[in-house]
Amino acid sequence: MQKIFSWLKTAAPVAVLLALSLAAVSCKDKYELIPVLTLAEARVSGSGGSVELTVGAAAHWTLSAEYLCEETGWCSFDPAEGDGFATVSISCEQNPSSNPRDVRIVIRTPENKVSTILTQTGAASTGVPQWLELPRMGRSGLIFAPHDMNGNPYINLKTSGIRNWSCYFDPDAAISPWVAYPLNPGLRGSGERVDKWGEIDPCVPEDKQINLGGGSYGGGWVRGHQLPSADRLASEANRSTFYSTNITPQNYDFNGGIWLDLENKVRVYSAASDTLYVCTGAKYDSSSAWSGTSRGRAARVPDAYYKVLLRYKKGDPTGEFSAAAFYLPHSASIAGEDFMNYATTVKDVESKTGEVFFASFASIYGEAMATEIKTADPETTLANWK
Repeated sequence: MQKIFSWLKTAAPVAVLLALSLAAVSCKDKYELIPVLTLAEARVSGSGGSVELTVGAAAHWTLSAEYLCEETGWCSFDPAEGDGFATVSISCEQNPSSNPRDVRIVIRTPENKVSTILTQTGAASTGVPQWLELPRMGRSGLIFAPHDMNGNPYINLKTSGIRNWSCYFDPDAAISPWVAYPLNPGLRGSGERVDKWGEIDPCVPEDKQINLGGGSYGGGWVRGHQLPSADRLASEANRSTFYSTNITPQNYDFNGGIWLDLENKVRVYSAASDTLYVCTGAKYDSSSAWSGTSRGRAARVPDAYYKVLLRYKKGDPTGEFSAAAFYLPHSASIAGEDFMNYATTVKDVESKTGEVFFASFASIYGEAMATEIKTADPETTLANWK
């Protein structure tokens, strides 16, 4: 017994509990270990995914799920039974509801039963909010993923607070055709760029993402933000801008030239607005080139980029809502040009991309106003954004 308790001083917490119980078994041989369950995370994304469970028991054990919601059968265990210590992978299907749901994970041994609760957040891909920055959705296979200011799945205002940014992620292309977000000085915040490359987006299944922590895309492409890092300066919000779901492979000169100039100007526009609703997009299709590989995976290289802007300024005599857009070919040849050469109407970008921007605007403010702002002369509109 003394040797056992000497060893316990350096043992891991789960191992300590197991060893104490085993010691009791060896001394009295009348009862078994009370099993220990430890979840690596108590929450799993509504988009689906997995979480690790550490099991410790002194006897043969089995796992089962008791669903605390109407939906059943949405999680599974690998392995579902065993002996002694084990690391179990709990796989969860996508939550079809916008509401979170719970499951009780139960471990049983011949003499004991212990449980713990796992919560799955509401689905990021269903229950689409009526946020003005969001385009219309409905493309098969893409994942709508809204984030809170800590970079976690956005559930609702009461639970998550202020929204951060949303993406519409394409697992086949390994990039998002668009990222949408509101922007003003308050949302921008203050702080420093954290450069946390390689962070995994918890709103999208990990196996669908490219890990860019070891460097940029192969083939000479740089890691280009869609929501600029400088548009979210608070620490956790800034960290989330480095998720690969917000990154695309970009030409170096384009990224540091005309695209950077446009990003800076958008911040000027937002400072003169109550809120500027921004949709930054990447145009590509099945014929677009692939980047080189990063950790064995490649991404589509966009043929063009765009920014679609919806401005709200209360009391503006030219109109409280106005809109304009920029559509730029993805080429080093325009890196030194003036981005105003590529100013256009929102309607023009819709025709080039097939997207429908500000999807909820017409239902809230009417089709006539939506058409008016989408077709307004961009140079006149942008000149008023002072």
